[in-house]
Amino acid sequence: MSSYYIETMDGRHPATARIFDDYAADSWNRTTQAVLKVVRALCTWQRRANERQRLARMNHHDLLDMGITRIQANSEAARPFWQP
Repeated sequence: MSSYYIETMDGRHPATARIFDDYAADSWNRTTQAVLKVVRALCTWQRRANERQRLARMNHHDLLDMGITRIQANSEAARPFWQP
């Protein structure tokens, strides 16, 4: 058995195999990055929604301590979670 056969036992030429493996790794990295970007967006949206709900439930004194009025708090709480 020649060394060439051992290197290409899966039926791929060594250069082709290397290019394909690089492409697969690059594709995996792009997919992973896309998934992480979606997860980060979902976490940000969840955090915003929670913060806005808490803001809507705060009492008048807590809002004054923060330096905002009830109208400002209600306005912020009414915004959709996807808007910064």
